[in-house]
Amino acid sequence: MDKKKDARGYYQKGRSAAQENEAERAVVSYSRAIKLDKKNSSYLIGMANAVSKQERYEPASFLFKSVVAIDPRNDLGYYNLGIILEKLGKDDESLEMYQKALCLDPDDTDGHSNLANILTRKGRYKEAQEHYAKVLELKPSDTFQVLNCFGYSYFLQGDFAKAIPELHRSISLNEKDPFAYCNMSLVLFCEKDSEEALKYFEGGMKALEEDQSPIKILKEIIRSYASTKMSFEVEFNSGKMLNEEKRTLLRTMINGLTDIINLLTQRIDK
Repeated sequence: MDKKKDARGYYQKGRSAAQENEAERAVVSYSRAIKLDKKNSSYLIGMANAVSKQERYEPASFLFKSVVAIDPRNDLGYYNLGIILEKLGKDDESLEMYQKALCLDPDDTDGHSNLANILTRKGRYKEAQEHYAKVLELKPSDTFQVLNCFGYSYFLQGDFAKAIPELHRSISLNEKDPFAYCNMSLVLFCEKDSEEALKYFEGGMKALEEDQSPIKILKEIIRSYASTKMSFEVEFNSGKMLNEEKRTLLRTMINGLTDIINLLTQRIDK
């Protein structure tokens, strides 16, 4: 009996099932392949991807950890482990995995983008912006989402002047992205340009008309803004020794977020 040959056969069956979105069937085939060849990283990655499709993230993380233990130079193993750990809410561990993946493949735009998103959530905006800039350098076309995130990171940093051109570039590349329109509207509310802010808000709502789940997207945007607003309010009311400039900036951003959240909520209620 040729175990490795049989394992390859099961692996191919697993790949075929995965391509047909048959996750359960893929798991069965990959399991049989791994039973015959426990240290094959390709089989483990296939199994981990199939398990993650079932939203079973803990076993998926165990499998990806097995991949990088067997093959410490497997950049895809680290990258995918980063994704799974992020889904599990383990941002610190996820950040470390993305960094390891980028050490092995410095030109991976998805790795830079995902790492930048985590750094933004952690308030490390300048580091995040370096990674967003790297994505734009490596992949100058079809990067509207990165430009949107780039612009939003400048907003979170309180640098509205730098946020606006990045968001404008994002919209110019994809006029059907409601997220960029809403972010631009938010920044303009903070800049006290209500007339322009409303124009961009309506542009975002028009972009949503072609989406099959507009209410779902509106709620997603509201949740994101509400979370950001809450964090700013906590900082504002924390009793920390904030100078007047910082307090004014936080108040401006909280007010801008309140304006855009109210508009979005009214649109849902229509």
